[in-house]
Amino acid sequence: MVLVGVPWRRCSDRTAFDLAHAIFHRYAVVRSGWEWELPLHPQDFRTNSIFGNQEAAMRWLAEGRLSVKGLYATASPRDCQTVYHSLLHGSWDALTAVFDWEQAL
Repeated sequence: MVLVGVPWRRCSDRTAFDLAHAIFHRYAVVRSGWEWELPLHPQDFRTNSIFGNQEAAMRWLAEGRLSVKGLYATASPRDCQTVYHSLLHGSWDALTAVFDWEQAL
């Protein structure tokens, strides 16, 4: 199990004992989802790394193995304040924005 977040406050009457007991007796492996736990570059006997993962993601995008269609909308960097405001208030038409720096010329 990889933890990708931690609650900001207690949301249950369960104790750490309950969790540790279940992990131990069910042979679960729990690790942090904090990305900096991975090394920056591949190491002997440890192939995963931050740069290796980024390289793979860029290669998959270039090869067309991943599609990001519909996840973002482009905008001019000149409109950055409007874009940030729209993202903040949930009125942007996509999940995120990508600034097209050619529009800034």
